[in-house]
Amino acid sequence: VDLVTMLEKAINYVKFLQLQVK
Repeated sequence: VDLVTMLEKAINYVKFLQLQVK
């Protein structure tokens, strides 16, 4: 798996968690 792809998925996951907290 591409490292950049992993970073993008991680960022999207963090944003998703932040939305869930709100």
